[in-house]
Amino acid sequence: KLHRFYRNLNELLDSDPPGNERKAIKMNAEKNLKEILREKYKSERVVKFINKIKNGMNHWFTFVTNPMIEPTNNIGERGLREFVVQRKIIGTLRNEKGTQIYERLMTCIGTWKQQGLNTREELLSCLRS
Repeated sequence: KLHRFYRNLNELLDSDPPGNERKAIKMNAEKNLKEILREKYKSERVVKFINKIKNGMNHWFTFVTNPMIEPTNNIGERGLREFVVQRKIIGTLRNEKGTQIYERLMTCIGTWKQQGLNTREELLSCLRS
């Protein structure tokens, strides 16, 4: 159902509708997704996935009203691949806090690289502020 839902939504956006139409599409998409999420699922894995979707409900359709945002996170995932390999080479991080700090730092560095910014200067700027 989710694949069909996503495919239909992208087909609506293929014609590059104007802003007011995009807002209506977004509202309709949120309504339809909530209906899908209300269904009862037996699989524990599916229930966990549904909860993850519910937790991000305010963010899933940003790409509908802002055409500059990609509908998937593929670009972001590709940007993080290098850091995942580095983490595996280094070995596991010792605790959850260290893992979170590493992930946030790598996300910032990846974003700065995508934006063509000097990662060293950006990091120094963050540390100074």
